[in-house]
Amino acid sequence: MLRCSNGCLYTGITTDVPKRLKVHNAGKGSAYVRAHRPAKLVAFTASESRSTASILEYFVKSLSRAKKLSLARKWKAGHRRDRESSVPTTAARTERPPWHITSDEAGTP
Repeated sequence: MLRCSNGCLYTGITTDVPKRLKVHNAGKGSAYVRAHRPAKLVAFTASESRSTASILEYFVKSLSRAKKLSLARKWKAGHRRDRESSVPTTAARTERPPWHITSDEAGTP
């Protein structure tokens, strides 16, 4: 999830987050980010497959801004825990999907 220069949140999928951010900021990524550079990384999470990542991307794009920011905070907290415990991202979240948010936070997307 990126924050563009106009404050909007952009969601996409990639296999290499740092490389993709550089591509976006060089003006060679999506047309939207190209028009609203520079973009900054807000949060990210790992997926088991491209298919799962695409489903997650669709879900995140359907959320309100407030719900996206809530999800970003959870992702950032999860990555900090993963680094501290040296547990791979996917293994650290086996009890629920990485995009899980509580019903009171999510409502219906």
